[in-house]
Amino acid sequence: ITANLYKEKASELARRGFRSLGVAYQKNDGDWILLGLLSMFDPPREDTAQTIIEAQQLGVPVKMLTGDAIAIAKETCKMLALGTKVYNSTKLIHGGLTGTTQHDLVERADGFAEVFPEHKYQVVEMLQQRGHLTAMTGDGVNDAPSLKKSDCGIAVEGSTEAAQAAADIVFLAPGLSTIVLAIKTARQIFQRMKAYIQYRIALCLHLEVYLVTSMIILNETIRAELIVFLALFADLATVAVAYDNAHSEQRPVEWQLPKIWFISVILGLLLALGTWVVRGTLFLPNGGIIVNFGAIQPILFLEVALTENWLIFVTRG
Repeated sequence: ITANLYKEKASELARRGFRSLGVAYQKNDGDWILLGLLSMFDPPREDTAQTIIEAQQLGVPVKMLTGDAIAIAKETCKMLALGTKVYNSTKLIHGGLTGTTQHDLVERADGFAEVFPEHKYQVVEMLQQRGHLTAMTGDGVNDAPSLKKSDCGIAVEGSTEAAQAAADIVFLAPGLSTIVLAIKTARQIFQRMKAYIQYRIALCLHLEVYLVTSMIILNETIRAELIVFLALFADLATVAVAYDNAHSEQRPVEWQLPKIWFISVILGLLLALGTWVVRGTLFLPNGGIIVNFGAIQPILFLEVALTENWLIFVTRG
């Protein structure tokens, strides 16, 4: 009766999110006598719930893998708004599920309780088999295999040397908020890279299309020293791109090369057309811009230089 009473009490505490530690003593190598239970509560960090919501809004589903009892795991998931689909780890290996059903279980689960290192490894492997890119966080020696297996192993503050060696990224700051900040920063860098690639392709097409067509049609080109100066001058505006306040996408991003090429080619052709419009004013009855405001080479240099520096603002948008 006493044993059942303690088990019921431990289960009740677990449902409230408390761990239970039994206290017992022994006299003269006799039987152990249980004195009672100590309840311990290890609450999540204050910012964890909000951080998980932000991660989900960024298109990153979060799953909890814990060695705690399933009742504690469910209560923790409830506090973190992770969901209620928490399963015991025995379902993974000894649940009698077929391959497809087992993979479906892992995909829809919000967390697993009473897990061992092999369970963590198995969850990562199953998600990868379903085509998911997985990131794993951990700090102990037993997390090293799953950190190594995941696409991006993340060792948190205070991790063991084994976990840090197996991880791809080691964070020096505590909490999940560092991971979310890293995701946002990475997506901002991605936007800067995409803007610069579009800028550089359009810039090259602009000069190449205009110079080739002008040599074919008019048998003239921009002087070599001006082209060299243009190459140097065009990079001035791009210096600020590294410190640009780029926006971060709310969903995972990927390279869309056909779209990047299409936009870049259109911009390059429009810029070349604009240069031809300026050059074409020479054929107007009154001589146009070039005759009235300067010689051909300085006007073309000014037009190309200004449009190239304005181009970076277009690609940023």
